[in-house]
Amino acid sequence: ADLEQAQTAIFELNSRIQDIKGKAEQSEMMVQEICRDIKKLDCAKRHLTGTITALRRLSMLVSAVQQLETMAARRQYRD
Repeated sequence: ADLEQAQTAIFELNSRIQDIKGKAEQSEMMVQEICRDIKKLDCAKRHLTGTITALRRLSMLVSAVQQLETMAARRQYRD
């Protein structure tokens, strides 16, 4: 009886260990997917930041050109 109980306990323990291993593998896969997604989002953020910076600089350049055109039309060369 004791031997059977020990064997049953060992079998249950082994079953639990296998279950935990399976869950750990699933968790590892989820973590890898999340990391992959984070890397993609980080790259997209960098591109967006660069694009926003370029657009701001373009806006400043357009504004400066407009001011120069206005000043040139008024012949205000000193400013």
